[in-house]
Amino acid sequence: MIKYWNGNKSLIRQKHELFITEKIIENAFPGNELIENKSNYSTKSSEGQIFKFGFDITTTISGNTKFTPNSFLEIPISLCGDYLGFRNLLINENDSSAFHFIEEKKLQQLRAGLPSCWLDKEIFKFNGYNVKECESIEHCVTLLKTREIDYIPLGKFEISELISENELKINNFHIVESTAIYYDLPVVYYINPKRYDIYTTFKKECENLKNNDELCKYKHMFYTNVKCNEKIISLVNPFLPYHPDAFALRRK
Repeated sequence: MIKYWNGNKSLIRQKHELFITEKIIENAFPGNELIENKSNYSTKSSEGQIFKFGFDITTTISGNTKFTPNSFLEIPISLCGDYLGFRNLLINENDSSAFHFIEEKKLQQLRAGLPSCWLDKEIFKFNGYNVKECESIEHCVTLLKTREIDYIPLGKFEISELISENELKINNFHIVESTAIYYDLPVVYYINPKRYDIYTTFKKECENLKNNDELCKYKHMFYTNVKCNEKIISLVNPFLPYHPDAFALRRK
């Protein structure tokens, strides 16, 4: 039996990442039962301690600062390519003209609203953006309505679902179509260090799926009918293991 924690994420991510995990278990661990758990752990400390709750594997953002170094074994293979790092901007409709093909220097001066528990807030700060930390997505929307922030950057391929899931009212709101933000945000497997017995086989099967283009095929099965026609502003993600500032930032 392998216990998989698949919480704290959008429904489309849960479906996609469960599908891949089921394929890996089917191919690499025939006869083993996969137990999925989608419980949400709302605090930074509780999410980072999920392996102490008895889970064997999880899928998460590489460099997730909620996990302390050496508390997991990472399989550094991106499950959904570069899709997750695209961010669309949710704004007040009356501000549409001001955001049309907006330049980065201007965007950095405006106030971005991001939940305090998201890694994204630190990525934006590292890149010189003005960030207002919010308690939740709902809180961000409230601040956008009252113009205490100017925009909310949300996952390009999740934005409609996030709005629907959280029952966010988007009357008088607008999604910027001319400009989007991108930074590397790979989804990877973290394995409970006490389950090294499954780590090597799990990693090998991930490599097989990648080398056979299976991961790419599965990605397009779930993230369909999407286009990237906007002007892209690229940011640096300093929390990735290969970035020179990653370790220092993760200790803050």
